[in-house]
Amino acid sequence: MQWFSSPFARFSASCTRFCCVSTRFSSMLVLTSSRVRTGVTTAEMGEKDATKNKVEKKTVEKHNRRVMFIKPRFFCITTIVIPSYNALISVTISAMQQIVLASNSERRKEMMRWFGVPFIIDPSDFDERSIPVRDFEDDPEGYCVTIAECKLLPILDRHPKDLVISADTIVVLGDTIYGKPKDLDDARAILRALRGTTHQVYCGLRMTDGETGESRTEVVRSDVTFSHFSDEALEKYIATSEPYDKAGGYALQGVAGSFVESVQGSETNVVGFPIFIVRDMLESLGVPIHVNLEESVFAKTGFTS
Repeated sequence: MQWFSSPFARFSASCTRFCCVSTRFSSMLVLTSSRVRTGVTTAEMGEKDATKNKVEKKTVEKHNRRVMFIKPRFFCITTIVIPSYNALISVTISAMQQIVLASNSERRKEMMRWFGVPFIIDPSDFDERSIPVRDFEDDPEGYCVTIAECKLLPILDRHPKDLVISADTIVVLGDTIYGKPKDLDDARAILRALRGTTHQVYCGLRMTDGETGESRTEVVRSDVTFSHFSDEALEKYIATSEPYDKAGGYALQGVAGSFVESVQGSETNVVGFPIFIVRDMLESLGVPIHVNLEESVFAKTGFTS
């Protein structure tokens, strides 16, 4: 098949204007000039005579010629039908590969938006409790990567040609792995255990490009030191809704941020999404990130890592 050297096909000057609007392809495509190269032939769309008053019209023998473009990454399927004299030219643009976030976390959704790239959300319903924590007491990195992988696989089945991102965050103190508190009593017990300690926050990240089969896996660790906050402060905190959807029962960017004395390592990792590592993973899989992420993250959060 003959491919174009330019992403814009060349059409007849008689095609004075058209505009393609697609719900999944927001760019406007303007196609000009006099010839279009198809897979096998050149369709004579009409040639303008030297004089403006004389236009020789040529009949296009086939009314539905298919024009193929070089397939770009992250472009949608859309078909454009363009009239030219008595012919209809059908232009098909190759399918866009979507980025899929396999998470329902509000923090991860918000932070994904900071990249400035389109993505969709398809949360995984994998039950983390189906993986026994006791099997990973000496391997917290292996545990959070395993959970991230188990979250990703069913979403990749639903989006086999897309790029899927999953993540899992855990808090570790000694040999104990803490996930999300089950209830108020569990939140109280976890936070009492963490009070006055330096503990670890791990985030396991998994990305798979379903089209190429390439995958990326990272585990990011941060060390967090808690103050000796009072029982009164603890009770006020667990009376809010904040602890119950967060590993370890707290969020650095939330009310419990006042419990934190210091963070060694990535601050955004403690939030649940180490954004600069995620950026590097995306770029390694061919997703261009054009925003100044360091400036953007600092302006939004005050975090530098």
